[in-house]
Amino acid sequence: MRKIAIIGAGQSGLQLGLGLLDAGYEVTLVSNRTGEDIRCGPIMSSQVMFDVALRTERDQGLNLWDEECPVMETLGLAGAGPDGEKAIDWSCALNNPCQSLDQRVKFPVWMERFVERGGNLVLQEATTEDAEAYRESHDLVIVAAGKGDLAKLFERDASRSPFSTPQRGLTLLFVKGMQPRHDDVKGALVLGEYLYFRALTTSGVCDIMLLEAVPGGPMDDWETPVTIEEHVEKAKEILRTFMPWEAERCDAIEATDPNALLKGRFPPTVRKPIGQLPSGVHVLGIGDSLVLNDPVTGR
Repeated sequence: MRKIAIIGAGQSGLQLGLGLLDAGYEVTLVSNRTGEDIRCGPIMSSQVMFDVALRTERDQGLNLWDEECPVMETLGLAGAGPDGEKAIDWSCALNNPCQSLDQRVKFPVWMERFVERGGNLVLQEATTEDAEAYRESHDLVIVAAGKGDLAKLFERDASRSPFSTPQRGLTLLFVKGMQPRHDDVKGALVLGEYLYFRALTTSGVCDIMLLEAVPGGPMDDWETPVTIEEHVEKAKEILRTFMPWEAERCDAIEATDPNALLKGRFPPTVRKPIGQLPSGVHVLGIGDSLVLNDPVTGR
């Protein structure tokens, strides 16, 4: 039986590991966090997935939350003119619905499924030395970790990476108490540098606010907030200033939990898919190891 080691237990690593087990491979999956660490930790992304990606999960029987997770059937775009009133406002139907499921809900269960199906789950903060060891004991090592020394094994592909600086400053909040849109409660909405959509989180259905501020622009004003409550208030202030019709829905919002905040900025980057360990042995990259893309489209 061929043996494969996957370093990184996120969306790419977990789904690939489960698929390889189903295909008859012996799989070792390396995670730097337990399922409980993930479940009780900070949010990781906005994780909106469209039909093509959702179908791969359904094909593997991993769509365990379809009855609970809200669906989004439309995509809308709105924007204000110089007078602050709506100058653009339209929506269209998606060919098939999309979903956003909190990865803190999904990943721990997938990890349990991986072990139940016979996978070898190793809890370890893997280094290049560890990757060398796995390469000696396995036929193939796959790196699915977008951060740390292992990500540095993959050379930046300059021909596909035109930006060397972040193009957005990202602030992501999971909130409750938002009033539903009167026109379409099953839609995702894009408002220039603000995106809104429904999701399922650890405490139930929630609303996601994603603010993608142009660096140095008027919405790039996040140095003062410290607590998650202050970040929620800052988000409300930005909406009142730039999108007052959305602010009306947010008077009573609050964070879903103490870890419902994620901030950061990074340059969109594509890396070459084959990395080389110090010994000269090659490893294969997938997921965030190879593609970090923002704004708007995520991976």
